[in-house]
Amino acid sequence: MVANTDGDYPKSLPWGWLENRHIIRALCNFALLQWEQDHIRLFLEIYRKLLASNMNDNIGARYSILAIRLGYGSEYEELFLPDSEPIFGLDAKKMDTWFITNAPKFSNEFVDFLKNAK
Repeated sequence: MVANTDGDYPKSLPWGWLENRHIIRALCNFALLQWEQDHIRLFLEIYRKLLASNMNDNIGARYSILAIRLGYGSEYEELFLPDSEPIFGLDAKKMDTWFITNAPKFSNEFVDFLKNAK
C-alpha cells in the first residue's frame, strides 16, 4: 500500500531506494492505463504525486504531465525516438528541449520541480 491509514501519500518515494521501484512501476503502469482509458484526472493525480515525491524525476513524470497538458496521447514518446538507427531508447536531449520550451505554458504545474532543478 502506498498511502498510510489516513490516505496520505508519502512525501518522499525515491527511485534510488530499490524497495520503492516495484511500487513506482506499478503506479506508472496503472496511471498509463488510466490515460489510455481517458481517465485524465486520475492519471494526473498519480503522476503529480510521483513527481512531488521524487523531485529527481527518474521516471520522467514531468514529460508525461506536460504531454497530457498539451493534449498529446499516451504515445507521445514516439516524438522522441532517435533520428537514426540503432534505436536504443528515447532521445533525452530532444525531450529536455521540448520540456524546457513547453513547460512555461504550465509553470504552476512544475514550480517545485523547476526550483529543485536549479
